Amino acid sequence: LPMEYYIVPTPTTTTTPPPTTTIENMAIQKLIYTDANVETSQEHPNTMVLMVEDGMYQKYKGGDKSIPLGEVVSSYKVFKYANPGKSGKLGHPSKREMEDTFGTSRDHDIVLFMLEKGKLHGKTELEKGELHGKMMI
Repeated sequence: LPMEYYIVPTPTTTTTPPPTTTIENMAIQKLIYTDANVETSQEHPNTMVLMVEDGMYQKYKGGDKSIPLGEVVSSYKVFKYANPGKSGKLGHPSKREMEDTFGTSRDHDIVLFMLEKGKLHGKTELEKGELHGKMMI
């Protein structure tokens, strides 16, 4: 008896990678925090900045704590203004500056602190050169 062979095609599945979200297609706001415990004008507090997605931040602040933090913030990176104040170029604070300002250098704890105590600084279109390179999440 002759044997017959059948070729069964293997199912192929193509997976499309998830779309990359960039700051350009999100409604981003700056959430700022300046330590109120600075006693003299000689001391220049660090003004820390966290980028938040406008709609999700509003829902989160409205009490919906079920929203994943990754959807509220555009990045877990905290920035600081190079000079005292609430405008100018943004840079990265040192670990020491983070610990002095927030009492910790753990990203997750800092994000929670900023979401609780930070103040919105209006809608922003990130000015050229404000952040070096394109931030992707």
